Amino acid sequence: MRHIPFLSRGKGLAPTLFFMLCLLTLFSSVATAAGPGGKPGPGFGPGQATGGYTGPGPALVSIQQVLAAQHDTPVSVKGNITRYLGRDDYTFADSTGSAEVKISPRAWMGQYVGASDTVELQGEVKKDHRGARIHVHRVLVR
Repeated sequence: MRHIPFLSRGKGLAPTLFFMLCLLTLFSSVATAAGPGGKPGPGFGPGQATGGYTGPGPALVSIQQVLAAQHDTPVSVKGNITRYLGRDDYTFADSTGSAEVKISPRAWMGQYVGASDTVELQGEVKKDHRGARIHVHRVLVR
């Protein structure tokens, strides 16, 4: 039998078998993390959540109120995503103004949105030297 250095370390067959048993245990635990019917459970990538809270979140506020809000304030805004700025950054606008928003791939939940689509963004206000922006946790198409 040919020795594979990173598996057996030259000490016989026992370390190789131990390594293979560890891999088998790891793969079987990943397989059992799937929910009923083999469907992924929560936390397995964007747009694959299996359920969660459906009750009310933060009250809807305007962009004008977002710009005046304190750092880390939970907010929900309704309007349009008007422009892609690069990476996870977009411009969002409602009837009172516009602000920069940061939307991670997970927040999209598998949805596609155009500039003419009305959306509700739920997240929190982040303030720094550039001003106020919203870190979006959830995008809801309305």
